[in-house]
Amino acid sequence: MRLFSLIGCVIFSIQIFTFLLKLNLKKIEAGIFSFLILALPSFSVFVFWSATFEVPIALILSFFSGYLLLKSFELNHINKAHYAIALILVIISLFLYQSATTVFLLPFVFSFAIKENHSLLKFKRIIFFIAFAFGLYFILFKLSLLWFQLEPLNRAHIDILKLPVKTILFYAREMRMLLYGSGILLAPVLAFIIGAISFLGFLFFKYKRRDEINKPILLIFFLLAVLPLSYSPNLISVDNFICSRTIAPAAIIILFYQFYFFRELSIKLKALKIISILIAFLFVALGFININTYQVETQNTEYKALKTVFERIDLTVTKKIIFIIPEHDYLQKLETYKLGYADEFGEISSSRPWAPEPMLKQILIEKANLDHSDKNLILNLEVEVYKENDMFTRTSDSEVINIIDIITAEYAK
Repeated sequence: MRLFSLIGCVIFSIQIFTFLLKLNLKKIEAGIFSFLILALPSFSVFVFWSATFEVPIALILSFFSGYLLLKSFELNHINKAHYAIALILVIISLFLYQSATTVFLLPFVFSFAIKENHSLLKFKRIIFFIAFAFGLYFILFKLSLLWFQLEPLNRAHIDILKLPVKTILFYAREMRMLLYGSGILLAPVLAFIIGAISFLGFLFFKYKRRDEINKPILLIFFLLAVLPLSYSPNLISVDNFICSRTIAPAAIIILFYQFYFFRELSIKLKALKIISILIAFLFVALGFININTYQVETQNTEYKALKTVFERIDLTVTKKIIFIIPEHDYLQKLETYKLGYADEFGEISSSRPWAPEPMLKQILIEKANLDHSDKNLILNLEVEVYKENDMFTRTSDSEVINIIDIITAEYAK
């Protein structure tokens, strides 16, 4: 699954590279930006989490739909075939992963920022398309729930009334996180300074050229308004949880603004070209550390420690496993890592109540395959999960596994 996700992310990066070449960016410029995308925290999660293997597919389909829409909107009359295909692709993307769908806005952002070929009509068409696509998806989603007789999770509900407030708050809350980029864990202060200066510098460059741009206020308004618009699936949701995987489209847009600023700066002042390239390498290095240290190393350490304990369980006498799990920020309390982020970086997976059981049974089934032992004992194993101070009842056929103690001992080595 991870290999599948990696291939999908690379294809998406190539899509963007190819599109930027059509906008007359140099190969080296398009290549650097396309590669920087893969260093974003969002893509570290997409590649590392096997559960997000479908997200790159949604990204690829949605970006292509945006390309078709852009071509269609540039004509005097909308190309109905392109519009219909784009709509179908966006609906498929919504069913795959809602938060990735607004990637279809990227071709418009790139084109408007570089070619400055924006117009009020295009902006209206974009808004109408989003409203129509989301409305159609909502109807299809509700019908699918009725057909399969399913109850949606709480986060699947929407709250339109809070949309204005959440849109304003986006610029104070989510925006701050986006400016950190890949430096959110290791160099947050430096990353924020670089991110804020380059973002504001991009807007300043556009404002400075206001006499050369057709409807400059409309362009700047779009470049700012598209950020919460790209996060709209989350803004209309009742859920307020922020994480890298749900904010990917906005993260790519911010990264493009920052990249564009350094590109323009390098053109105007060639002496700064080396500095711009070094900053790009810095964020690639930070992205590499994010995935290898805060994800791979953390999960590998946890897995090996728990595997040793799980394989010692005597299934002939044990019918129930009672897990005591840590808080999500336990590694920060241990001072293993100074910072963590959301539920994605610097956290052990077994801190989530749903995680210990499948991990336990996967490890035991792998052992059973090697030993040629009975798997029914594993499949029938009862599992209960508790926090550290929760009360529980221990029986003669149960075994308590305190993950807090196991992780503490492992990191004390």
